[in-house]
Amino acid sequence: MLRRLMQRVPAVIGVVMMALVVSGCSVGAPDTSSLPADSHTAAPTSSPATISAQTTMPSDTPPAEITSRQETSPAATQVSSSSSPARPVLEKQRMFLENDAHMPIIADEERYALIGETAAEQAAFIASIARPETDGPIDAPLYRAEDLLVDNDACFTIGNDHGHFAAMSLRFDTFQHLELTFPSEAVRKLDDGMIYVVYDTESDGRLFVFFSEEKSRYAFVDGYPILMKKKLSYHDFAHLAPGDGIDQVQEIDPVVLRYRERFDAFNDAGLANFTAMGRPPTSMHLLTDGILKIEYQRDSALGYAITDIIYSEDFVLDGLYGETCYRIAVADYVPE
Repeated sequence: MLRRLMQRVPAVIGVVMMALVVSGCSVGAPDTSSLPADSHTAAPTSSPATISAQTTMPSDTPPAEITSRQETSPAATQVSSSSSPARPVLEKQRMFLENDAHMPIIADEERYALIGETAAEQAAFIASIARPETDGPIDAPLYRAEDLLVDNDACFTIGNDHGHFAAMSLRFDTFQHLELTFPSEAVRKLDDGMIYVVYDTESDGRLFVFFSEEKSRYAFVDGYPILMKKKLSYHDFAHLAPGDGIDQVQEIDPVVLRYRERFDAFNDAGLANFTAMGRPPTSMHLLTDGILKIEYQRDSALGYAITDIIYSEDFVLDGLYGETCYRIAVADYVPE
């Protein structure tokens, strides 16, 4: 409901501004000429929503860190975008046309009604588009990596176990929010009740976002979103050991670059806080024969050094909110 109201804010502001112009009223900066000389007037600044949307820290930055653009609420993001200059928007649209990628959308009432508001309505929507595991390859929509993986309106965060949101009363990592912002009918439902939504990017491979029927009735992202650029097996990583540098991991799996960008956004104190809370810098690797989780710590010589390697051949890993199964249909792996 809040998102719908905020989407109407730009239109309402436009109507008011037009009315003021027609009536001859000034809509510029306030007149301070009549204020006493010692009056303290604040210099014009960006709104909190604009400031939040312009920063680049990840969504779970602690209070001591700069506010994240992904921590920005969908409503705040929409308000700040309404005041963006026209030229950058047009340039962004041209970039999408050049690589045939879809643009994130502001959902209208028709799309809200299609996806549904209640758990039952969304389950019906999922049932109408989800494909069983026995179906062939899935046709995933293409989005620009920067929009899908970084500027994604807090739909999810790469390298983040979304189980840490479980106790929060307000969450934006919902199935509805994801489907409204980045529409995709590439939804696969497995026999164990898990579903995942699939996206392709023009530069960073394929993304899988998981949802659990058992934990949340598909309401919230489950576990880690998974990025896959190469079809790999555990054998490719078998020589790695704690103490090795992150560069060695990146040589095997290029998706590590995205994780490293996320780690770099935090200072030493921030990473230490996350590690103390059981959330160390982590990269996830979905393999043909299991799921691999690699944890790191910042290192002055190596950048980041491996501290732990967790492998599960049944694709199930313990997380911050129970177990998550990361198994996907064989047909959904990226080509070799």
